[in-house]
Amino acid sequence: MSDENPTSSNAIEVDDAAAYFGVTESSDVLHAMMAMPREEAMVQFFELLSDIVLRPGDFDFEAASERMQCEGGEIYYLVAGHLGLMSMPDPLLQALGMPDSSGEAGQAMSGIDANLRSSLEQLADPMRMMKLFAVAFQTGSKDEVVKYLTSFEGLLNNVEGSVEALATINRELDAALDVVGQVIPIASLASGGASAASVDVPENASLPT
Repeated sequence: MSDENPTSSNAIEVDDAAAYFGVTESSDVLHAMMAMPREEAMVQFFELLSDIVLRPGDFDFEAASERMQCEGGEIYYLVAGHLGLMSMPDPLLQALGMPDSSGEAGQAMSGIDANLRSSLEQLADPMRMMKLFAVAFQTGSKDEVVKYLTSFEGLLNNVEGSVEALATINRELDAALDVVGQVIPIASLASGGASAASVDVPENASLPT
């Protein structure tokens, strides 16, 4: 950054993608989350934003930034950087022979039938994976997010041995989101205490009451 545009010492350094979304200054909430261990920050992120994540379509960075009172680019920086959500599908993409978040393509696994491959390709989307953890929070609160994260990343660390399990999770996510205003647990990842929940998917960025 040039001398003509100085930044304060506590400003978040952003990449080009984050800058595209309009980073200007950082909120206290976002700074606190960046300072937390990743797992703890993940829990707080979905505690604050799971209802917005569950809106149909891709994650609404603008609505999230309004709620957290920061810039959309800062949310992107948190999601892509500290939380690692934008690169979470990389092991699956590499196993499918598709470009990952860095543009690198791996060697595709052999012997996967068309239906399984289609299901895995659908799951290999960071926005869809975010919905998994939003479901976790809504159906089981904070501990459920940690359980989903640990179990799901374990499967991603061994994609070749987890093809059926990952395809099942994708189908269960479809079922979990099938009824507007209600979510059900992802059976393959859920704890015994998780249960279906009503969700007020917001039209605006106000915190749910």
